[in-house]
Amino acid sequence: MRSMSGYYKLLSGRVLYEGEALTRERLSLIGVLIENPGVYRKLSVYEYLTFFGKLYAVNGLPQRINELLNIFSLEDKDFPTGKLSLGDRQKLHLIRSIIHQPQFVLWDEPFSHLDPLSQEVAIDFLKAYVEEHNSTVVVATHQLEQAESFVTQFGIMEKGRLLYTHSGEDNTEDRVQIVFAGSVSEDDLQWITELSNVTLSVPSGSSEALLQGVRLHQKIPSILKVLCEKDFSIRAVIPSKGSLRELYHKLIGHHGGK
Repeated sequence: MRSMSGYYKLLSGRVLYEGEALTRERLSLIGVLIENPGVYRKLSVYEYLTFFGKLYAVNGLPQRINELLNIFSLEDKDFPTGKLSLGDRQKLHLIRSIIHQPQFVLWDEPFSHLDPLSQEVAIDFLKAYVEEHNSTVVVATHQLEQAESFVTQFGIMEKGRLLYTHSGEDNTEDRVQIVFAGSVSEDDLQWITELSNVTLSVPSGSSEALLQGVRLHQKIPSILKVLCEKDFSIRAVIPSKGSLRELYHKLIGHHGGK
């Protein structure tokens, strides 16, 4: 995040936005919220936002500030920033990061210290902001359940390595449980893994098989067709969607992370 925003000098590679390098002159295109930022403690909420708004030469600044304060329920604009609660301070930094309506937004743990209602407000605002301004927003977060409610693309990183990326609605593994009329074994169904590149789990002596894989729902019709051709008697097919949390544990656990 700090490298992308120009805070750190790159040792190698480049950061491009719309095909061009993010030079110092183009940094006004970015809105940044890095985790645990400080404030100018003696300034009021309104003075703090006015200071940053003027840095970005925001038109109609007083109206813009009042609009954002209302959205995020920061009611006392004359309150000193140094005395804000952690939650209200987080709201202030969210507002500061988008006061100039940037096209590219970097948010690091934006929902920390926010109560559940304020988190919902921030997520709803983020969705509307992206749609209204056709912006790109990169969010780094460990709040995976929240992320599932708004992300369109995601990646899982560990120690600077990108372990997994995906986009669109197929962002996690599908799971399908097939219930047979009688007991089955993994040997009976091993051909499924070779046919469809999915993982298979069949408890010993069970009549149920669990299939897992990305975009598995697209492969199920052909799997069921072959099962019927092989005279398997099927009682139920029960689909479910894996979660980002499950995928995270699977990937990080596999790589030895904590």
